[in-house]
Amino acid sequence: MSVYRLDFALNDYAGLLTVDENDLDRLGPFDGTPQAETWEPVALRWEPNDSRPVPDATEVAGAPVLGPRAREALGDLLDGRGEWLPVEVGGSEGWHLFNVTRLSDGLDEERSELSRFGDGRLRRVEVFEFDPAALSDETVFKLAQKPRWYEFATDTLRDRVGEAELTGFKLEDPVWSAPPINR
Repeated sequence: MSVYRLDFALNDYAGLLTVDENDLDRLGPFDGTPQAETWEPVALRWEPNDSRPVPDATEVAGAPVLGPRAREALGDLLDGRGEWLPVEVGGSEGWHLFNVTRLSDGLDEERSELSRFGDGRLRRVEVFEFDPAALSDETVFKLAQKPRWYEFATDTLRDRVGEAELTGFKLEDPVWSAPPINR
């Protein structure tokens, strides 16, 4: 089992921008709190004069944005772990911002190398160590200790992205891998 930061190949694919730059404030940082009840779709557009291909998934202002192919391929793995918040992407249908609401306690703080603020709150993780049992059913999550931080994905999600040949994702270098089981 491995854990990856949910990341996107922003340099390889067309980029998304908000139509109204005032909408940037509405795009995060998301902290695992549900937003669907008060969500109003944000208008997005592809960067003008961008000749790079349009991906199946990307991010805008740090928030994951998934197109219809990504939702179709990953929906069963993501449903129940976040919210599909509709966004308007210049003439395209079926795009959603995915707000990860699944918070995991799987970070093993004892074994991780981390730093804290003076009041004891988690500041940064230099070396991640996770409890494999706590992540056994996870596909995508945020750290309960730092929910405004990154979204994380497990092998299950990474493998499905590869099987479906989805573009735009960058899930190459794990932040953590479980040690092999000695038999």
